[in-house]
Amino acid sequence: MSDPSFKTKAWLRPAAWIYDTFTGIRNRMYEKGILSSYSAPFAVICIGNITAGGTGKTPHSEYLASLLADKYPTAILSRGYGRDTKGYYVVETDSDPRHAGDEPCQMRRKNPNVTVAVCENRVEGLQKLEEFRPEVVIMDDGMQHRAVKASLNIMLVNWNRNILDDRPIPEGLLRESAEGRYRADIIIVSKCPESITEEQMDTMQERLRLNVNQRLFFTGLEYGSLKPFDEDGRKAKPLDSIKAGSRILVATGIASPELIVKTLSCHTQNISTIRFPDHHRFSERDMKRIETMLKDWRPEDMVVITEKDAVKMMKLDIPQRLAQMLWILPVRVRFVRGKEEFDRIVVGHIDNFNNKRRGKD
Repeated sequence: MSDPSFKTKAWLRPAAWIYDTFTGIRNRMYEKGILSSYSAPFAVICIGNITAGGTGKTPHSEYLASLLADKYPTAILSRGYGRDTKGYYVVETDSDPRHAGDEPCQMRRKNPNVTVAVCENRVEGLQKLEEFRPEVVIMDDGMQHRAVKASLNIMLVNWNRNILDDRPIPEGLLRESAEGRYRADIIIVSKCPESITEEQMDTMQERLRLNVNQRLFFTGLEYGSLKPFDEDGRKAKPLDSIKAGSRILVATGIASPELIVKTLSCHTQNISTIRFPDHHRFSERDMKRIETMLKDWRPEDMVVITEKDAVKMMKLDIPQRLAQMLWILPVRVRFVRGKEEFDRIVVGHIDNFNNKRRGKD
């Protein structure tokens, strides 16, 4: 399925053809062994996609981290998009997003018992992570990093933007041909609506034409209770406690805030939005802009932000009145079906990898 509102840019097709030719040659060079791939001494689970953003990689990486951290020494390796540092960097719970990237900081704070590191060179990052002796590394956004041979590839496909309807960059958003889906061991169709039916899932499975050894799952995103930004002892607010008519300003710097607005609109229709670019680095000037919009708002009205935005705002000097109106909306993955099977496949993969490694030692 695809959202009919998404469109490709046919006038950019010649440039897309050049891009697609280049990525196709590169992939064939890896497949023929002309270019080599690094295999780590521990399990590497790649969470990726073949489209430019918008599939929910971070929530799925966090889901894996929560699934695995109590069973194995676990690490996450990310590029650290938007940071002002280069090379290998270990993320701490109090790291500045400017140095580590917003999503790695978010993942580290939500999973304090998981090692999180960033490095644009994934081979270097994996090699340096060996000092922490992980048994599994979750490689966030790594499908196109063919220099690493992941032991398990999980690819995400946005329900609202089917890769089979898309085109290569810059005509569309494909980072490579849709044939790249056959490198995945597991495909997850993400951002599925709550109303999705068995028939729709079956139709999607038929369209993807997967190999018999590939597994397909469907997930959506769901939001938890709103958490106070300033952590002043106030309790979280369940979404169903929002009163009809309450005013909410949704201020986000993410790729697709539409689902947040749709979720909140089930509780109040009095919603305004201020949309910043994805990975936006918030400033005091942005906070003043937001505060200006709240001049006649009541203390019980809310400004809703994401967890990714919150880690960047925490480093700012925010006026007390605004800080008390800021509420963080956490997001998590919801499996439509097959959660237990997915968990079993992932855990079984790591156990099998460890058993084979011990047999070689």
